Amino acid sequence: MNCDLIPGKVALVTGSTRGLGRAIAGWLARGGADVMLHDEDPSQAARYGEASSPEEVVHEVEGLGRRCGLEFGDLRLREAAEAAIRATLERFGRLDVLVNCAGGDIGASGGKPVPNDCVEIPEEDLHVVMDRNLLSVMNVCRAAAPSMIERGEGRIINIASAAGQVACPSGSVYAVAKAGVIHWTRCLAAQLRPHGINVNAISPGDTVTGRFLASRYVAPERLADQGRLTRLGHPDDIGKACLFLASELADYVSGQTLVVDGGKR
Repeated sequence: MNCDLIPGKVALVTGSTRGLGRAIAGWLARGGADVMLHDEDPSQAARYGEASSPEEVVHEVEGLGRRCGLEFGDLRLREAAEAAIRATLERFGRLDVLVNCAGGDIGASGGKPVPNDCVEIPEEDLHVVMDRNLLSVMNVCRAAAPSMIERGEGRIINIASAAGQVACPSGSVYAVAKAGVIHWTRCLAAQLRPHGINVNAISPGDTVTGRFLASRYVAPERLADQGRLTRLGHPDDIGKACLFLASELADYVSGQTLVVDGGKR
């Protein structure tokens, strides 16, 4: 389904060769945008069996009639964030929509931290989770803002989490990082408001991706539930919310966090 809500726009979606980011990139392309894909490295696409390679995702976007680029880099590093923005501007000449989707409750070893609480989480994991989910968003936003300020327009959408809005005895540092993303969104929106730049966040609830299924037990009855509001989320639910926030339908919306969880919280 194509719906020209953002025709001719250019979007950069971080963490977009699988999972939520892949769906977001697809929906922005359906909306009319050319898309720069990004991930930490080429191995991420196939890590949970969601795509055979990053190129498969490129072909998906191009199959929707849009131009597509691909960039890699660890966004915890300021220079990698700057490189992703520079690559987008060089390839497409502008950046209209930035979606910060890269992140996850991922520690130094590549899986969830163990223990994964407030007090006993290993020191290295604490820093990795905070940097992966909060510092990376800050880095990319700071790199993208100057070109948007110069043009006097732009949309920034930060993917937070419903975990950032409730107390979480497990996955606590991840939840705190996402709470930081929510408040960073408010602060950045206030600063960029005079420049005509909308900054919003989306907080997904439990959403079925390859990593979601691989990293926790999900009861069969939850997977089987197809109720419109009681089911688990689908990546397309987040993609459609991003398309809304990127479009003129959300022209007067900024500094907000949209919770996409079927009304669970």
